[in-house]
Amino acid sequence: MVYTEGEMEKDWALQYKNWCKPAGAIKLLQLLYNQQLLSKTSNDFLIQIMRELPDWGKRITVLLPPTAELIHKTGASGVNKEGIMAAFNDIGIITLPNGQHLAIAVFVSDFKAPQQRGINVIAAISKEIWDYYASNP
Repeated sequence: MVYTEGEMEKDWALQYKNWCKPAGAIKLLQLLYNQQLLSKTSNDFLIQIMRELPDWGKRITVLLPPTAELIHKTGASGVNKEGIMAAFNDIGIITLPNGQHLAIAVFVSDFKAPQQRGINVIAAISKEIWDYYASNP
């Protein structure tokens, strides 16, 4: 099923029927990065937009070196009456120190916490992945 943002805002349960797995997000990033989805012009435009997202939206690179390059797309649900955030995500491609690229998708779900906690979780997971791949080229 596919629901619009407006439909999901009206019915909290719909977002649980409108999702993808992290592996699917990684596959989508790989197809995009390898220019297998769009025309070259559209592909380049989308990657440029993903590269230029404002710093306040970054989650993956929070704990990475300031020189780490990232193209990404964040995502988040609203917060329900109980203070539960159903989804808080960041997917992207980081450039490792050796010039190789790594697709990463971190999805945090169903947590009751300030948004900063979601940022911290994504940042900590991303840092572990970075440290592993940066030291094992």
